[in-house]
Amino acid sequence: MKKHLSTVATVLALVIAVVSQFRISNLQSEIHQLENQLNNSVSMLQSNQSAALSRMQELMEQEASILTQTNFSLDELDLADKTFVLSGSVTPKEHQPGVTEAFLTVNGKAYPMELANGTYTIQLDLPVFEDARVEKVEFREDDVIRTETLDEQWSPRYELLPSVHGRLGGSGRGTAANGVYTWHREGEVRINVEGKGQVIDVRSVTLVEELDGVEVGRTEIPLTSTESTQRKNAKEEPAPPPTSGIQVDGAESFYHMIDREFNIPFGSTLELLAEVVDGNGLRYRTVLEYWAVNEKGEPVDDDYFGLRDLFEQILDTDGNVLYEVDEADYR
Repeated sequence: MKKHLSTVATVLALVIAVVSQFRISNLQSEIHQLENQLNNSVSMLQSNQSAALSRMQELMEQEASILTQTNFSLDELDLADKTFVLSGSVTPKEHQPGVTEAFLTVNGKAYPMELANGTYTIQLDLPVFEDARVEKVEFREDDVIRTETLDEQWSPRYELLPSVHGRLGGSGRGTAANGVYTWHREGEVRINVEGKGQVIDVRSVTLVEELDGVEVGRTEIPLTSTESTQRKNAKEEPAPPPTSGIQVDGAESFYHMIDREFNIPFGSTLELLAEVVDGNGLRYRTVLEYWAVNEKGEPVDDDYFGLRDLFEQILDTDGNVLYEVDEADYR
């Protein structure tokens, strides 16, 4: 009997322990949920406070501003003159027709604005390959000058013209013999053409080889070798026929596989570049790969290896350099 009571007591203790553990687990879960709810509430409160402060700051800035409206746009690219038109307008809260004069400061120089229907406007011809910064507008009434800081800036070259960048994947191996370093390279070339809200007329995409700055070879890449064409082919849709041009809406990537040898004389440098020609005849170039060999036939490793993809060059139809960014700007 005593043994039976002992067994019952043990079972009851186990049941109580299990129930207690279950209740503890439920309490821990409830505490965790309450903590999450509290954290969410705090996060929402902080977000609302931040939004309210931002809105309050915006209203205070609007109240302190002497303007009711500003508008700027980059228009009318002129490649012959290498310029574009910066169009701007500002509307002051107060002005006196015939008395108040307005001046817009762009790249450190003040330009007079014209008044029409309560708004002062301006159109400026500016260099397309230089940054443009609208710094401030001044309203002058006799000896009184009121100033509003604007601090608007653009890189017109990237706003109005496409950008070209590329990458060569895969691997390579080299051997030196008889005064020549032979570099065997295989991999996928990817050339990206991108424009900000532009429809780009791409006429050709080419791989260009330059030995010590002199062109020694070029390979045309079919304009049908694009990412969008690859997606179509993946859906078993027929590829479009070869064309003399392709319209790129915003961005496109062109692909090409290489598996070949490049011969580099000792003491020379070979560069593999991507060249894209647009409908204006402009040639956009970027470096895909760079191989430098010293007089002993040894590959030279310098900072340019990590900077080569920063190289950018735009040439006109006659081969004149219109714009250039190279590794020297980043050293």
